[in-house]
Amino acid sequence: MGVKFEFFRFFKLNYYAFYVKKEKFYTFLHTTTAYSLVGLTIYLGYTFIHMWNDAVHYSYKHYIRKEVRPKKEKYNDTYKIWKGNIFIL
Repeated sequence: MGVKFEFFRFFKLNYYAFYVKKEKFYTFLHTTTAYSLVGLTIYLGYTFIHMWNDAVHYSYKHYIRKEVRPKKEKYNDTYKIWKGNIFIL
């Protein structure tokens, strides 16, 4: 009699080993997903705070520009008056 053909000769199907590998894979998937979600939350929090800070800074610059313009105009007007009153000898 010859050697019988064994389909899974080098790959023996052990359901317990398959279950353990499956559970390890699920654990890896779960931890990877958890760390990814924590990282995403930190990234989005940082982005939100950074965008908020930029918006506040932009509003502040606009407010300062609006407040400084009349003061500069007043200064320029008084400078023109003084310049007109100076006698050149």
